[in-house]
Amino acid sequence: MAVYADMKVDCGPDFVTLMWTESRPQADTSLLRLGSCFPTSFSAGEAYFYVDLTDCNFRRLVTGDALVYSNDLTYIATADSYNLAFTQPVVCAYERPKDWYAAIYDPVFKTYSLGDLQFNIGLMNGG
Repeated sequence: MAVYADMKVDCGPDFVTLMWTESRPQADTSLLRLGSCFPTSFSAGEAYFYVDLTDCNFRRLVTGDALVYSNDLTYIATADSYNLAFTQPVVCAYERPKDWYAAIYDPVFKTYSLGDLQFNIGLMNGG
């Protein structure tokens, strides 16, 4: 299997940089997507992404002591393209900070009324 490109990923504290260097002259690097994001910049042979981990549909997974962010680099082939579409996984793994906990859903209910509120509850026995 021939290798036609080189991908370099740098996982920052809350961002990712990705450089895709393409060796096929007919490949259009503007057709690359990192999740839902377009390249930050691109040229004839390279595509560069600089994105926050909260953007581009990154998925977050917490397992034990690890915090893992994952996404897909996708090439969208056009009808007249010689290149096939492909997907390449992009993963950044971090040690979970000791004081980090997932946000807990805490619904807040606000009730407004012009009169008295009345609640009724009824119990029913099968019969």
